[in-house]
Formats: sequence, C-alpha cells, structure tokens
Amino acid sequence: MNRMIATLLAVATWSVLLNSPLCGQAPLRILVPQGDLPTNPGSDLPSRIGQTLLYDQLCSWSDPTENGLVSTSRDRHYTEGAADFQVPSGKEWIIETITAFGTCNTNRPVESFKIRFYRDDNGKPGRLVYGSTEPAFQPACIFDAIYDVSLSSPCILTSGSYWLSIQGVFTVPNSAWYWTIVDRDGLSGQWRNLFHPYLSEWCDIAECPDEGNARDFCFSLSGNTRTPTEEVYVVAEVGGVVPGVPLTAITDLRFPTLSGNGQIAFTGKANTGSEEEAFVWIDDRVVLCASDFDLSSPSDNIAVGNEGQFLLNSETGGLATLRNHLGILLTEGDPAPGYAGRFLLPPTFPPRMRPDGVGYMILSHASLPGGSSAGETLYEVSPSGEEFTVLLDQGGPVPGGAITNLDPRFDVSDDGSHRIHLLSIDTGRQILSAVWIDGRIALREGDLAGSGSPLLSFQDCAVNNSGVFVVAATAESSSHYLLVNGTIAVQDGDEIAGEILPPDSEVVGMDLNNRGQVAHLWETSTADEILFVGDAAMLSQTSKPVLRRGDPVDTDGDGSTDATVEQISIARGVTRSFSFSDTPYIFVRVSLRDLLGNSVQDAIVQISVPSAGSSGTVNAAAGEIRDVLFVNGSSGGRDRTVEVDASDPISFALSQAVSPAQQNRNVLWVWRGLGRNPSMLVKGGTPLGTLVNPIPVQPGGPQPKICLPGPGVDPEIACGNVVVGQVTQAAPFYRRFNLNGREVVLTLQGVLEEGASGHPGGFSVTNSVTVISR
Repeated sequence: MNRMIATLLAVATWSVLLNSPLCGQAPLRILVPQGDLPTNPGSDLPSRIGQTLLYDQLCSWSDPTENGLVSTSRDRHYTEGAADFQVPSGKEWIIETITAFGTCNTNRPVESFKIRFYRDDNGKPGRLVYGSTEPAFQPACIFDAIYDVSLSSPCILTSGSYWLSIQGVFTVPNSAWYWTIVDRDGLSGQWRNLFHPYLSEWCDIAECPDEGNARDFCFSLSGNTRTPTEEVYVVAEVGGVVPGVPLTAITDLRFPTLSGNGQIAFTGKANTGSEEEAFVWIDDRVVLCASDFDLSSPSDNIAVGNEGQFLLNSETGGLATLRNHLGILLTEGDPAPGYAGRFLLPPTFPPRMRPDGVGYMILSHASLPGGSSAGETLYEVSPSGEEFTVLLDQGGPVPGGAITNLDPRFDVSDDGSHRIHLLSIDTGRQILSAVWIDGRIALREGDLAGSGSPLLSFQDCAVNNSGVFVVAATAESSSHYLLVNGTIAVQDGDEIAGEILPPDSEVVGMDLNNRGQVAHLWETSTADEILFVGDAAMLSQTSKPVLRRGDPVDTDGDGSTDATVEQISIARGVTRSFSFSDTPYIFVRVSLRDLLGNSVQDAIVQISVPSAGSSGTVNAAAGEIRDVLFVNGSSGGRDRTVEVDASDPISFALSQAVSPAQQNRNVLWVWRGLGRNPSMLVKGGTPLGTLVNPIPVQPGGPQPKICLPGPGVDPEIACGNVVVGQVTQAAPFYRRFNLNGREVVLTLQGVLEEGASGHPGGFSVTNSVTVISR
C-alpha cells in the first residue's frame, strides 16, 4: 500500500505531545516600552523607494497593555495567526514589504519569517495564493519590535478579500514569536494550531481568553498598485498574421467551434496584398486557402472532428457548396440524396460533427433546380463524405403530430447516442414550437416549466453524452429561461454569483460539455454582456462569471493590462456565439480596445474556466452552495486547491451542513492527482451533483484510491473494490496526518446527508479540495 495512503488511514491513532501556548491558554502579556518610538508608526514609516503604503493596521504605542498571540513554525510546534484586508475594487496590489509588531519569548532572534497570503473563504482564510520564507533582519529578540519583511518576489493580488499570515521560524526548542494584537473593527483575526485536537481549524482570536478587547493583528503592507487584468490567450486577431501561409494580415474572423478534444476551428479572410482571400483555420494553423481550392465566402460556422476532419458551407465558382476535408461533397442544384426528383438548394445552415468525423447537416431541396423549397432534411454524413443518410425530414411524424419546420439549431452528443432538435409540429389543431430529443417531445409551446410562465418559443439547445440537455426559451410573460432537463435553471431577474440579471435579460449563447458544465452568455437589458460557466446539476448556484464587457485583459501573460473587452460578439440567428468542450477552456470572439482607447480589433480568445463539480451542492435548496470539506481549515477558494509544505502537518475536516439532517451520514473519497473526469451522480433519476472524478458506482476513471465511509453507510455500495479506510464519524469530524516530506497531489470529495439538500433523497455532493504538497 502506498505510504501516503497508509498514513492517511492511521491518522486517528496518532497523538501529539504539545508543549507550546495554545489558543485557550493565556497569551503572553507584553508591557510596551516607551521611548523614542513614534506614536503612530503607520503614518511615520520610513519611505521606501518606489513603494507606497497600501494598507495600515499598525498599533498605537500609547496603549501599554497590548497582547500577542504565538504564531510560530517549528518542528512539532505549528501555530498560525492571520489578519484580513481588502484590495479595493478596480485595483491590483503589488505587495513588496510587510511590517508587523511582535516579540519573542526568549532572547533568541527570529531566524526567518514564513509569509502566506490566503484568499477569503466565507470569513476565514481559504486558498493559499502566495507563500515564501524570508530572512529576519532582527539582531536580537526584543519586546515589541517593528519587523520589516521584504518579499523576495512581490505578491500580486487582484481586488477582493484576503488574509495575511506571518509565522516566526525557529529551530531552537521552546522558542516562539508573538504577533501583537489590537482592537479593530471588522472581521476578527484568525488563529489555529494544527497539532491541537480541538483548535486545528481557524478560529476567531476574540474567542481566546485574556485578550481584552483585541480583535486583530498589527501590520501594514507596502508596494505599488496597477490595473487588474483577466488573462486571456489570443488565438487570432484582425490585423494579425496567418502562420505558415503567404497572407499578410487577417481582415475578418468568424465564430469559433471546437472538436471533441478541444481543437479550435474557424474561418476568416486575410489580405494577400492584392486581394482578400478566405481561409480555414484548425488548431494552430491554416489548412485551406482560396488559392488552393477556389474557396470563397466561407460560412460563419465550421464543424470539426478530432483528426482534422471538417464540414463547412462555402461558395465555389459562384455556386454554394458543401465541402469537407477531402473536397467538395455537394453543390447547389445537385440531386438531393434520398429524394428522387428533388434538387439541392444552397446549403446555408451550420453543420455539426462528432469527434469521430461523422457529420450532420440540414439541407433544403426543391422540385426544380433553384426553385422554392419543398422540404428540409437532416442528413448524417459519413467521415468520407460519400454516404448521406436521412435521419429526420419536414413532414415526417413525431409524437403528437408532424414536423412542419426543422429548425437549424440542433445538437448531437459526441458519442452519437443523443440528438436534440427545435421543431415546429402540426398537432392537427395548431402548430406549436417544440423540443424533440431522442424520439420524444420533451417541451412544447404552452408547457409550464416548474413555477414559471407558459413557454412561448425556443432559441437554442444542446445535449451531452449523458443525455443532459439544455434549452434557451422565452415565456409568454416575456421572461427568458435557461432550462436543464426541462426545468428552469436560470432566468432573467436571478442573482448569479453576486450579478443580478435585470428583467428582460436574454440568453444569447449557450453550450454544454460532457463534464456537466454549461456555458451561458447573457445580454442584459442594461446593454451588458456576461459569460457564465456552472454545473448543470445546480446551474444558478454554481455559475461564475468568466468574462464580461469592460473587463481589462492580459493578452501576453505578463500580468499587466493590454486591452479591455469592448464587446463579446453575439451570433444572431443559427450560429453559435462561442464554443465549449471538455477541456478547461472556452473560446469566444470579442472586440478588444487598446489601452489608448483609439483602436478596436476583433479577436478570438481562449479563457480558462473553473473545474466542474468542485463547488458541490450542499445547501442548494436554501439557494446558496456552502463549503463543508476543508483541508487545513480551507476549502481552497475558487480553484479548490490548498498548497502545503510537505514538512507541515495537515488536517482535513467535514463540517456539519447549515441545515443538518438527523444523522448526517457521509462518505469521503480520496483520489491521487487532480480532478480530471467530472461525472454527474444521479440517484432515483434525479441529479445529486457532479463529482470531480468518478466513484465506484459510476463507470470510468480515475477511481478513488481510498474510501472513508461514515456510520450507517454500506461500504460495499460506497466503496466497491476501493480500499476502505477507517470509518469516519457522523459530521462534523476532523482528522490530521503528516506527509513526512512527501510531495503528493491528492483530491478529496464526498457525499453528505443534510437538511437543505436539493435532492429528494436528502443527500448532497460536498465541495472538493485538492492538496498539493511541495
């Protein structure tokens, strides 16, 4: 058995001999010496070249009864204090120097300081975003010294709430550094001792006795500020060059699409010096030019497979054509496949393609070449382009009526097992808009989707390999809905991650991947555009904004702003506005304005998205997802990652939900490595939530390396063939262990019984936490 896993199994049997001050014992009381020290050091600090005072929470020397709390990293003595601060909205801080009040309990000087910055996580330190160990330039440990710590590399923080941690580092036993505390408004400072059985999680220092009115630690931050940025990767931009072909500059870009393995494809035009020439771009290069294949006027959308196969509409020799990677397949006026005496009209609707190269295309046909349309047909196209199979056609039967119109907005799952269409159907009494999926009518005009207004029309649809489907719809009340499996998930007027979608906001783009994530673009009634990504199982609660109009962006990765988003391009009609796959990226066409505000250029950019399933679904019925799984007192923030020193002790805890169930049964799983194959857990036909990796009751991998079932949980069901660890307690509980210097990556997640579960069974998926030890 792996030594790390064996260690994890044995943590409950460990005991730790503590011989250091603890939160719960009286902290050291310090008598502040009076002398030549300033009355307010925060305002009289020596100026530093090129630095400004960013944040001042230093103490006044006028109070002779200030206390200190031990914050020290030494062998089996690990205590840590943390103080909160805010980086203002619209700012980015470059922190270079930290100043703190403190003292020691011996005459031995502090050997170095361990500095950490954490993101805020519900009023506690969360994900570690910066860590360093810096030398201490204090010749001796004296009472209430002012310690200046210069960071070897600046800590760069964007706007938001953070926590600063300072620990004195010693190798001599029984040595400790005390961080001075003071009365301050706002959040209380936090403290923990990872070797204490009851105080290993972050707790308010106000809960420690004998601290008087003290609520926070004394410190200041110095450095510089700059404009914050959203990092994006520019795939191509108007004015940029086309790699590997004799074209001088891009003049036009169309909307991007993705293969199943995340290869981007799009069409555009470039200036050759004497004329504009159309091109087809796949992955990182141009694969087709007009000069090579007499290609002109490519369509907005191209469909692409994993091996570079593609389908697109184009115009060649003045005639509309359907082309693939091997050449022209059909031309307007050709006989319609499967219909004797019918002739193809110009193909105009965007195609679709599976990862294996099988394509799908809606084509119109007429009784005479160039005549009026006599019908529309959905064809399946073989990878070679030699076979066209009729799948659905206008006039064909569907449950409850006959098709009167095949909307070109349709989708096919990557494995080909699911297909979804927007249709108009004639019921014999009226013609209604409807959503068809896998041979059944899932939604139709007039249906009530939950407690919403009757549905009026449908604008877009998508389906994944699991059969999860998403539909954008408008209601009779003029409300705009995004429905998951036929139920309203988000609508205008909702608040999502602090963003309120004003009434009359509209879904103008959406896509769904096989990880159970939905990307949805809203155009608000206030002329804003916001792109969100969230888990389909709990879309409104888990969605986070990843891009919006006005965002500053870093396009070259140097951490500084290069442009701002003037507009997120919206594809009106049948074309997808953006593309999303199983990779952790989304590709969008945007307009970027340069820093001088003079030039606006269209570009296709790549944006990173949060990992699927990491937020869990605890407390979903109450409307706000809550974190309940913590490592070292942190849920890891947005990235769900806690970085630790391999030599430091580690604790993990499962807290009780906000609305606890009577038993709080639970089970935890531990995987080696990162979460990389999110899988939706369905129980009783209803999604329970998405896990970052599969568990024994789900197919696929990676499977957990260890399973920790709680009381009342059947290990055979929960754990399968996975190694069963020590049975946990009912929540809340915690465990602690040592990595013994091992560098590992572990991911934890579980299922918890709780009173505010959004699932009728009363269980929810917890948040995940990934532990990276270095």
